[in-house]
Amino acid sequence: MNLQAMSPQHVNIDGRELSLTHLDKVFYPETGFAKGQVIDYYARIAPVLLPHLKDRPVTLKRYPDGVEGKFFYEKRAPSHRPAWLKTAEVPSKRDPGGKINYCLINDFPSLIWAANLGNLELHTFLARKQNIQRPTQIVFDLDPGAPADVRDCAEIALRIRELLARIKLTCLIKSTGSKGLQVHIPLNTPTSFETTKSFARALAIAMQQAYPDRVVHDMKKDLREGKVLIDWSQNDSSKTTVNVYSLRARARPFAAAPLQWDEVDRYVRKGDSDCFFLEAEEVLARVKRDGDPFADLLRQKQKLPEGWAEELSNQVAADAKRMRARVSENRPDYDATRNNSARTDAEASMQQATEETPRKSEPQRGRDPGLRQRFVEPMKCLAVDAVPTGEDWLYELKFDGYRVLVIIGEGVVTLLSRNGNDLTSRFAPLVSVLQNLPIKDAILDGEIVALDHDNRPSFQLLQNYREGQPVACYLFDVISLGGRDWRGRPLSERRERLGRLLQGVNSPIFFSNELKGPVQKIWDEICKQRFEGLVAKRRSSLYESGKRTGQWVKIKATSRQEFVIGGYTQAKGGRSGFGALLVGTFEEDGLKFCGKVGSGFGQKLLLWLRERMDNLRISECPFSNLRIARAGRWHGGITANELKECVWIRPELVCEVQFSAWTDEGALRHPSFIGLREDVSPADVHRELPTAPSDR
Repeated sequence: MNLQAMSPQHVNIDGRELSLTHLDKVFYPETGFAKGQVIDYYARIAPVLLPHLKDRPVTLKRYPDGVEGKFFYEKRAPSHRPAWLKTAEVPSKRDPGGKINYCLINDFPSLIWAANLGNLELHTFLARKQNIQRPTQIVFDLDPGAPADVRDCAEIALRIRELLARIKLTCLIKSTGSKGLQVHIPLNTPTSFETTKSFARALAIAMQQAYPDRVVHDMKKDLREGKVLIDWSQNDSSKTTVNVYSLRARARPFAAAPLQWDEVDRYVRKGDSDCFFLEAEEVLARVKRDGDPFADLLRQKQKLPEGWAEELSNQVAADAKRMRARVSENRPDYDATRNNSARTDAEASMQQATEETPRKSEPQRGRDPGLRQRFVEPMKCLAVDAVPTGEDWLYELKFDGYRVLVIIGEGVVTLLSRNGNDLTSRFAPLVSVLQNLPIKDAILDGEIVALDHDNRPSFQLLQNYREGQPVACYLFDVISLGGRDWRGRPLSERRERLGRLLQGVNSPIFFSNELKGPVQKIWDEICKQRFEGLVAKRRSSLYESGKRTGQWVKIKATSRQEFVIGGYTQAKGGRSGFGALLVGTFEEDGLKFCGKVGSGFGQKLLLWLRERMDNLRISECPFSNLRIARAGRWHGGITANELKECVWIRPELVCEVQFSAWTDEGALRHPSFIGLREDVSPADVHRELPTAPSDR
């Protein structure tokens, strides 16, 4: 059929009647590529595209007037769709009905129908309709922050491929057709989004640790200049990603095209950015010659290896070591004599103490140089509603501070927050003391706290910390020691070793002592002294990096948790800065509004926060549940008129809030601001629902 004719064409495709209209309308003005050519491309690419679309709910991105006109996303299957078009219902907390009916592009007529709507881009779920909670792949979106470009993305993609190969995973690569590249890991085996998202995030963090000058895993724009963002967040049951072979709405008709790894390496060496972007005709020619290079995404079966967190960290640490070695080969040896001066007897005895022969009761494990001087995601506590009891549980104070990894290696101490941010320079006085510990090579887990005049932890003081104010570091676990991985040893053994290491160490470095006595008496004293809460850990527990298994639990004496700031209300009366913060948590359906926080601020804090937020202003509401009226009011007590006056910001700031309770509608009751949590990533902020402690 002639898809570039001037008049509408009525066609019969596999027994389906379609009327193709406006075929001569130019959709890509720079090249003159018309709507008829768009339909023609999708018709010719269909044999390799349709298997990738089959049974995957699709979000349409429609450009009725071409790439320079207005566009809109269409999730819900339009009411004017033909009766034969298949659809799939996907649960959605954002939708009033609790679900969205998406289109399925399962056959040739459906594909041509969508193209005729002016749909240029096809964005699909990572799972199929049969089990929408089971992803069939993992995707990493590599996005360059200027002046970095697609060549930088390609270099990082090659490193990711090497890393995955060492843990026996294969991957595929495609051009997004926009600015960057995407790396896909075929799975096609039983798994969950919780697992794949955790894996993707861990890889992104580990890559940032290995290549800190080139990679970032946090989406904050001010961190991305000159670096490649490894966007791991698309591995979510509520998100879609651009499908392979989809056209893109750029100046020219580029497509999301498969690439071969050898050509990616060749383009990097050649220094040519243009080679990564392929137009429609080039993609068609490649498919005619080579078939579908992405066929393995549908048929290859792989499972994430057991213990993947440790494997990733070890392999990336080895990458970083090799990279540093390559760099050192090409630079002057300006520090060849540094740290080579004669060492004191005390220094020699310190080294001897940390390299002592393991006791016979210790398992004999091989050295793990990959554990040296690198980020290990801390083990997490599960929130529970009661203090667990039993001889296997030990109890510690829940500190009101910043979780910190103390990384000691080769005379250098590094402090990293629980999401990998470097706190070393901020808490330099602690570093100077930690450098004198009798430890040569270790990763320790602990918490930094600021102390008030009664020597009590105060998060407000920590939030406003300035050098010279009293701070302390409480250490409570050993992750590695002397190049040996200690995570596979029971907590009781790890704590006993840490206690011996810290014997005789003075303030401000402390060992987090076990709280002993009857459980109820411990809890009553916690509440009486108004501490934040209690942490209970099984003595037999292993250190499971990044996991919240229930072997460690937290019980809060007051209701408080982190929230993401998505906007604020205007100040009224004599108040300065703003009226209240609008806060929420990230759930499956996006950022969910939880309430207004209007108390807990001083005058200076109001003005300082307003300045921080104004740098993040956006025009659209970031909350997924602030669009549905209920009984004349809006969620969290915001009326429609108040909503019009709200100022929205990018959800990048995290704060801690104390409150009395949750309402039945999921809003905060009597919330009060405690402070910003710059050690917490917004993507990690979810509503904490306490459960009963496990008997395992």
